[in-house]
Amino acid sequence: MARSVRTACRWSWALLCVLTVAAPAAAAPSTRKPLRPAAAMQWVTPPTLVDLECPDREIRRPEWVAFGQELDGMGLEVHRSKGAATPPPALLRVRCLAPGEAPSPDPAIRSISAENPAPAIERLLHEVRDALRGESFPRPSRVLLMGWDDGEVSTTLLREASWMATYARLMADFLDLRHLVRVPDLWLSRYDAVVVLTDHLPAAIAESLVATLRRYLEAGGAVVLPGGIDDDALRSLTGVDGASGEAPLRAWTCDPAFLPGADGMVFRIPEADADPMPLYRLPTEARVLCGARGGRDAPLAFRISKGRGTLVAWTVPLLADKSARGLLLLSLMEASPLVSALMDMHLFFVDDCPLPASGRPVQVEAGAPEVPDGEFYRDRWWPDIHRLVQDHSLRPTFAFVLTYDDHMPDQGTPGTYAEGSPSLDLARAISAAGYEVDIHGFNHQSLSLVRNEWSVGWSGIGSMRTALAMLRTEYQRVFGKDRVPRAYVAPSNFVQRVGKEALRQAFPEVEVLSTQYLDEGPILGQEFGPDPEVPALSNVPRISSEHFLDGDNAQEVLDALVLPGVFSHFIHPDDLLDPERSRGRDWPGMVRELTSLLEKVDRAHPWLTRRTAVEASPHLRQWWKAGLRVLRESDGLLVRVENPPDGGLTFWVRPPRDREVRIQGSCEEVFRSQVESRVVLRSNGGACGIFWR
Repeated sequence: MARSVRTACRWSWALLCVLTVAAPAAAAPSTRKPLRPAAAMQWVTPPTLVDLECPDREIRRPEWVAFGQELDGMGLEVHRSKGAATPPPALLRVRCLAPGEAPSPDPAIRSISAENPAPAIERLLHEVRDALRGESFPRPSRVLLMGWDDGEVSTTLLREASWMATYARLMADFLDLRHLVRVPDLWLSRYDAVVVLTDHLPAAIAESLVATLRRYLEAGGAVVLPGGIDDDALRSLTGVDGASGEAPLRAWTCDPAFLPGADGMVFRIPEADADPMPLYRLPTEARVLCGARGGRDAPLAFRISKGRGTLVAWTVPLLADKSARGLLLLSLMEASPLVSALMDMHLFFVDDCPLPASGRPVQVEAGAPEVPDGEFYRDRWWPDIHRLVQDHSLRPTFAFVLTYDDHMPDQGTPGTYAEGSPSLDLARAISAAGYEVDIHGFNHQSLSLVRNEWSVGWSGIGSMRTALAMLRTEYQRVFGKDRVPRAYVAPSNFVQRVGKEALRQAFPEVEVLSTQYLDEGPILGQEFGPDPEVPALSNVPRISSEHFLDGDNAQEVLDALVLPGVFSHFIHPDDLLDPERSRGRDWPGMVRELTSLLEKVDRAHPWLTRRTAVEASPHLRQWWKAGLRVLRESDGLLVRVENPPDGGLTFWVRPPRDREVRIQGSCEEVFRSQVESRVVLRSNGGACGIFWR
């Protein structure tokens, strides 16, 4: 959504995803968009029929006519099966009994006697209502995600909502708008919230669906519209008039009470991507959550009460992007109190480190004499970064690389870490300090058979294996025979399956593969969890880079802290040498900016657990096996955690604002913000209650 992190260094995103095998990368240059798969989705179809097997003379009786009218008012139709062998799916099946006929032995069929049917019909109506409404309090906390694949915005929202629900551990049902006929009001009432994942509704059902959603809101439901309100039918649900004009969307902000950590942040959009945004005048009672040009004159997201319910809407489809999964979750939790799981990981990578020195002169401070880059890395960069790591209790992951260029194994081992060199001194200083040093590569070429902007193209898996074996030998010469790396950070954040196989053959100890979380051009970013091609590897992607938290990357950083609940950041020792990565600052200025970034994250999310990449691997495997069950009460939520990871399962809730909140049971409260109405809890198993009044 902002400037690509790819411009920060010599890299791009990884060709990785969960639950599917991605296609090989196309040779550069390419602008083909990645086809990211959706996470697992549970599809539902609302019941619309009650099957009635009764003779015509019975159906004409007043009791049955009234029964049909009651069903119609509930959004149901009567289907006359007339003894069909395979009647269509129905909420209930009813059979009228002839005089002297015995009731059906099938428990799925309700048998009604022709003699005085009125009491039985009344009981049947109660059963229909109960079946539509579902369980009473306490009942499962459940959300309904309505979507379809008509157009890029709708398809993307549906896909990203599937990942949102998966990471947050929401009990979510998906409903296909394409095949929707009608939605019974009582059936909809079983859901805590409804999300309409599209920028336009099917014309055939738009009017009836909006009327149903309006009644659902009036009765106390919660509706989220993340796809924009340019569609007349969707906009009519908000009560907002048509746009009074439009303006380019170049920058925007969010209320920090909505998006934690957003105070003082302005999210920039590159000029080439600054599409016009419609300008809407909101009702005075609406609360602006995000906006441009000061907010209220150019709202992007707002919350408004409708009857006893709450509606949250985005005026443009900014959330149709992987980098906005957290904002989608926040919109849902703003509309209705829900519980969301958190991965609880604070990761800090140092790529290309230890690194070979080139002898290039570096000006460390304005007005200071230049020094060779190797001396800068050893004598200034490392002491400053070591101090910063200690001050912020970081658990860094360093990524060792032999050479930056396209040096291939048939040219021999690069002599970049000779005895007495600044590079070797730096490497051994990092190792002596006790930090995790993993591998980045023999050279800085992606393990790919395809020649593209990330790799010169390897001749085959044999060449990869040879290079990695030479890397292993050098690694143990530098760090000691007893040291083996257990994580691989892919150069340019790209690796093909053949490269993963070569890696596992040369380094069977490696259990972590790190590339990039967000997508870039034709390349798919990773998801957190087992690698879909090599499940023995855990994917631990990075989300952000550089020494700065500003309009170019802040939205992505803050979004991922909400969902999946991760800070995963990397820097390079040579960031100072690149005018774009250094933003024209000298080294002391870059250290101040990186310190400010870390402090900002800690203020908004002080509970995050510091982990190295290798420490993240077992945590992730345990995290995906943990269970989170949530029941809804009229004034709170009941939470049960099963099989939590070591240290507990972390989750959070946004209770209704301006309410007194109390926690009961086995959960530990680790953070609370009254302004944000945000409570973070951790559980080592068992049940607890979150109540408000």
